[in-house]
Amino acid sequence: MNPSSTKRAIEHLTKRKVPIFLWGPPGIGKSSIVASIAKEQGIARYRMY
Repeated sequence: MNPSSTKRAIEHLTKRKVPIFLWGPPGIGKSSIVASIAKEQGIARYRMY
């Protein structure tokens, strides 16, 4: 998936309150995409380590 299609898929799932698990190597933009969606939708996000 590319970043724009990933963002659309995550937006679709969050609107339906479906839990999401993102997995991938460091530095590919997972946190940035989640932060952007959370800000746009006005929802809280949690950082897990």
